[in-house]
Amino acid sequence: MRIQPPSMSYLQKQARAQEKRRVLLQFIASETYSDLNTCAELLGVSETNVRATLKSLENVGAVTSEGHFIQGRQKLIFGITSHGNGLLGLPENTFFKKSSVNSSYIQHTLQIQKIRIRAERLGYSWTPIKVLRTWGLKKIPDALATDPSGKKISIEIERTIKSRKRYEEIASAHLQARQKKLWDQVHYVCPKDGLAKRLKAIFLSIKTVPVEGARVALKPEHYSVFSFFDLSSWPKEKGGV
Repeated sequence: MRIQPPSMSYLQKQARAQEKRRVLLQFIASETYSDLNTCAELLGVSETNVRATLKSLENVGAVTSEGHFIQGRQKLIFGITSHGNGLLGLPENTFFKKSSVNSSYIQHTLQIQKIRIRAERLGYSWTPIKVLRTWGLKKIPDALATDPSGKKISIEIERTIKSRKRYEEIASAHLQARQKKLWDQVHYVCPKDGLAKRLKAIFLSIKTVPVEGARVALKPEHYSVFSFFDLSSWPKEKGGV
């Protein structure tokens, strides 16, 4: 015999709906914008359900929406407004500005948000790029994750391969940031199959990096800072290539 869970009272339903709005608003505020699919994953509900929650936030002026064409299809994104930030007690000038988002970068941003959701469910804490931009960093990673043991991990979502010269500069910036104890490791997360292995090969081929006009030779301990993952395999306790 299947036991049915007790039905919620009206007040319980209202409290649950309010909590969903709070969690969703805080997430969008921290990331500036998100989309239906990501918000549904965050709350563990259907897109139809989260659409209603987003609509309620939009009706009170806490979020605003904007359509973008991505890979031939329209995608609706929802951004935090100055009023939404005010409701959370956040600076009102860090809001979503319509027509300011590059459509080609949206998919990148949403992939970062998806791994953030997975990581936070495993006990990681997360510092999004919105916050990192205020740190005055030479190289701003896509996010900074702190695992349950306290290890700080610079996160880079890599969708395409850059030049080796550019990776020499990036590796140098990451290693200098590590020396300043800003983070302990760098994890490259690659959405495309096979990209993680190719990227690792490029990093291993780098013998020296530029530092203040000179070339500094890399040692095994420098290479060990960098790990490379397929999108589906991060975060995990162990992994990478």
